[in-house]
Amino acid sequence: DIKWQVYPNPSSGLFSLVYQLNEGERLSVKVYDVNGKLAKTASTAGSGFVQKLGIDLQSPSFAPGLYLVEVMTGEKKQLFKIIKQ
Repeated sequence: DIKWQVYPNPSSGLFSLVYQLNEGERLSVKVYDVNGKLAKTASTAGSGFVQKLGIDLQSPSFAPGLYLVEVMTGEKKQLFKIIKQ
């Protein structure tokens, strides 16, 4: 198992989530703004290999500042604080 990570952090708005899941496992990603409002969602399936998912917050509709990324699969849940510059 590899450690899930989000990088670069801080960033101008383009982040990458690196993860590894068993084939067929579903990954759910939710991004919340500093007020707790859901700003973006994504979902993908695992391949059994190390994978990378792009999280694009470059649009002007995403204000610079702190965001919370919630990553979930099955029973595993992890939170990341990211900063858009």
